[in-house]
Amino acid sequence: MKGIFLLSVSLFEGQLQEAQNVAQSSGGLGADLSHFIMFEYKLPSSLEPILSKSDNDVLSAEQLRISIEARDHLDSIIDKLKKEYPRSRESYGLNRSSLMRDILKQFILKRQDLEKREVHHSSFSFEADKISFLQSVLPFKERDRTIEHFILNSYAPSETEPPESHKPKNMSQIRIKMDVRAFEKLDNIVDQFKGKGLTRADVMRHVVDQLIKELSTTDNVKAFTEEKLDEAVRNFREVHGADRLKEKLTEYDRRQ
Repeated sequence: MKGIFLLSVSLFEGQLQEAQNVAQSSGGLGADLSHFIMFEYKLPSSLEPILSKSDNDVLSAEQLRISIEARDHLDSIIDKLKKEYPRSRESYGLNRSSLMRDILKQFILKRQDLEKREVHHSSFSFEADKISFLQSVLPFKERDRTIEHFILNSYAPSETEPPESHKPKNMSQIRIKMDVRAFEKLDNIVDQFKGKGLTRADVMRHVVDQLIKELSTTDNVKAFTEEKLDEAVRNFREVHGADRLKEKLTEYDRRQ
């Protein structure tokens, strides 16, 4: 990540503790919540769930550590909603705190559901460059969860763009851990396209193709590409020194 941002927000009393209790990432709540904001949060169809607050609700000032990318994404959601509801009196209550309260509601419910899930493992073969792309834009610990979430919430093959039966060239194999429901959906799609000779692996490869398309059309790619560049620059400077780094960057600039 580019860095960590300390986000000051007003949350419902007890909401932060509840979120900490259900966080799944080994990196703690900050890492898990940052991933959730970037990849899993679903905007409601109206402002009401975001702005909903009863007279009995007690607010508590809290601080959350999230990635700078997640903070930027949070702000982009707020900007988008304010453009969608420019004349709405309710939109004046739209800010980081109100949005984060709704994000945490969804986060807690989904992570509680994850605790109840039945997890299976299976190995799949993909073209090596596709695995490399996923590694470049997704932290390793979040890869399987992102694939699972995409299958359960977004993936819907059609007759116009169906999965195809094929074996990848220059393939690499990876082991994927997902909820049994995600595997069941893959198998149901195999049945849906009977006669095409599909296997679960064929459908999974189509899933990854569609996921890559989605990731490639979002600002996430830019964010993670910048992260990789920052990391490479830091490593080069530590090994070769600042002067050599300047020379190398100048050489690169001349080639463009």
